[in-house]
Amino acid sequence: MKSRLFLLIWSVIILFMTLFPGDYISPPGHFLSAHLDKIIHYVLFLIFAILCYYSLPVISQSGNINLISILIILAISLVFGGVIEFLQRFIPGRGYELADILVDGAGTLTGLLFLFLKKIL
Repeated sequence: MKSRLFLLIWSVIILFMTLFPGDYISPPGHFLSAHLDKIIHYVLFLIFAILCYYSLPVISQSGNINLISILIILAISLVFGGVIEFLQRFIPGRGYELADILVDGAGTLTGLLFLFLKKIL
């Protein structure tokens, strides 16, 4: 139950950080704005994937990271990332970027890789 609460809290943190008006984070066109945005997406979704793993009862009870688990968590992450990108179109200083969704997926897969390595090591 705690893991679901952590996932909910983390999801709210992701929404807050990704839907905050972009002009307040860094000036438009600033060197760090593009790179920092991708790093933030990557780290947020890496942690999101780990929390998803521990929150989904079918996956966490089995204790296995199999292809089905990976696909379920990846689908959840990509849909969540896609919704965020859609909503960013309406936020000043933000916009829809397919690259952000791809980075979300990369962060998710890295989080799952960490879990897999933890199981085998």
